[in-house]
Amino acid sequence: MDKSIVELWKEQFGYDFTEELLKAGNEVPPFTIRVNTTKISKAELKDALISRGFEVLDIDEKINMLQIAGSDILRTEEYREGLFSVQDPASVIAISGLEPKKNDFIIDVCAAPGGKSFCAAEMMENQGEIISFDIFEQKLLNMSSQVDRLGLDIVKPKLGDALKMDYSLKDKADKVICDVPCSGLGVFRRKPEIKYRPVIDSAEELADKQFKILRNSAGYLKPGGRLIYSTCTINKFENEAVVMNFLESCKDFELKTQRRLFPNIDGTDGFYFAILERFC
Repeated sequence: MDKSIVELWKEQFGYDFTEELLKAGNEVPPFTIRVNTTKISKAELKDALISRGFEVLDIDEKINMLQIAGSDILRTEEYREGLFSVQDPASVIAISGLEPKKNDFIIDVCAAPGGKSFCAAEMMENQGEIISFDIFEQKLLNMSSQVDRLGLDIVKPKLGDALKMDYSLKDKADKVICDVPCSGLGVFRRKPEIKYRPVIDSAEELADKQFKILRNSAGYLKPGGRLIYSTCTINKFENEAVVMNFLESCKDFELKTQRRLFPNIDGTDGFYFAILERFC
């Protein structure tokens, strides 16, 4: 692990917690899937996968997630038919906090590879509309393939830059998903190379970009709507500091809740999300 990251975490979380966090980062993360409840119930999918010889655990009755042990699950008929997607529980917990509902109009500003858009669409029972922006055309093509596999045709992948607002959509969205580019330190157990990046050197530039994306994203939200700001990192300067900076500059928003998830406590990837509400 880059020394500057370790020192930062010791400052933010203390020595003992940082030691536990680093130990968790050396463990193999569990393999988890999100059930596509527009096609099958969690109980039905669990039974189907057990019948194929997989070990299946229900990790949290509040969310439609299962933990799987076994190989080649992505070669199964259940996967081809779009009955599930691979995803870490942290993202599903975060989107659950946004409370997507049937017939919502949602904008996802940095959508690829699409997991949060698809999760929201399933919670909406595939009724409503989700515009899923991303800056990379190939990623949008991959998303479109997943739309077809999952049967979630309310998700509309669209080319767009989160740093440039589409003013035709100003004040139109019931909900906004703002999952910004980040240092990625929360997924260091999945991507070990992240541990050796000197994140602190680019901290100010990164936080500035995150703030600009959040500010643009807020412009899509109608009064009374909710926005989720999220990252797959645990550093305060990319999370709480960005949100507080935004709230100081946008007085028509309030913080409803915020949460950090840790692999050593929650068993998930490291993750942060804040739910913001526009009140006028």
